[in-house]
Amino acid sequence: MVYCVDDLRYINSYFIAISKTVFPSTLQESDTTTITIEIKNKGSVDEKNIEIADSIPVEFTLVSGSINHSYGTLKPNEWRTYQYRIKATKAGRFMTDVTSATYEDEEGN
Repeated sequence: MVYCVDDLRYINSYFIAISKTVFPSTLQESDTTTITIEIKNKGSVDEKNIEIADSIPVEFTLVSGSINHSYGTLKPNEWRTYQYRIKATKAGRFMTDVTSATYEDEEGN
């Protein structure tokens, strides 16, 4: 059977935009795929103490990288990208989970 991963998911919070891509997006059992997380400050002020939390479906194991990342400051229109690799442990269909972000504005809110 083939794994089908959603190719792109946008999760927009008030000032931080997160995109999640999966490549390749069609997998057989034991295949690996790369997850790319991109965050962008779409606001007009610096965002600080940014914590990105992701999770992997139970049908996968983490091969390399980290599913969570921290960033000190993102200025307006700045972006950061990180990747990790996962391996399919069985056949079937699945969806990736939502990636979340917590952060503070320049006033600590």
